[in-house]
Amino acid sequence: MKGTLLIVNADDLGATVPVNDAIFSLMDRGLVTSATILANGVAFRDAAVRLKNYPRCSFGVHLNLSAFPPLHPTPDLAPILDEAGHMSKARLDRVRWTPSLCRAMFVELSAQVERCLEAGVMVSHFDSHHHTHTIPWLVPVLKGLRRRFGVSRMRGTINILPVEHMGSRRMIKRALYGFLMRTVVRARTPEGMASFIDFYARIEKRMSFDWRSIELMVHPGATSPHGLYEEVLLQRDWLSQIPFPARLGTYFDL
Repeated sequence: MKGTLLIVNADDLGATVPVNDAIFSLMDRGLVTSATILANGVAFRDAAVRLKNYPRCSFGVHLNLSAFPPLHPTPDLAPILDEAGHMSKARLDRVRWTPSLCRAMFVELSAQVERCLEAGVMVSHFDSHHHTHTIPWLVPVLKGLRRRFGVSRMRGTINILPVEHMGSRRMIKRALYGFLMRTVVRARTPEGMASFIDFYARIEKRMSFDWRSIELMVHPGATSPHGLYEEVLLQRDWLSQIPFPARLGTYFDL
């Protein structure tokens, strides 16, 4: 089929039952075409049972090193755990990266993928909670996951931003990350990546895109003002406003 492939991917499936409800409700209406599941989320089992009712959607693993208890805690993972034994974004952001920590992260993320596979999830792709897969130190870990599980599709990094935020330094960093994903990890990623709000703002201005595939990231069930506004926009007739040929699809279409 012709036209830009648009993958509307919902993050955080399995975080809570209300988040699951919001994501599956939008899938029922054809507004979300893909989702990524938190294997260590408190509502994982609920999500894993219900997603089987959506064979036309793709489901990936929301690789998680920044929230909830790990599935495979080890002493080497301790630098990113808080006092309650939960993985912590604050600690991940300032941790000293070591080979032993990277190995522990690979073991933890492997356990997350394995839990999804054991639950019957046909894993379409990988992305990550809080975009941790874009940390340069994790490139070898991502490569190891691709080799171990044969999952070659992955989220890229955000490269569709509000015009006023598109500085040259930021775009160079994103181009470098894309190069590493293609040449080192050997992953297939959508050519474009945007939060749904940023994408909507650009199509309102009738701006076109040259990419053949774009992932639009959404967070149904989020209770923040940003999350609530995102759901309002998602339920508008935004497809008719796109000033270029486009079609909805999944990561399996990539």
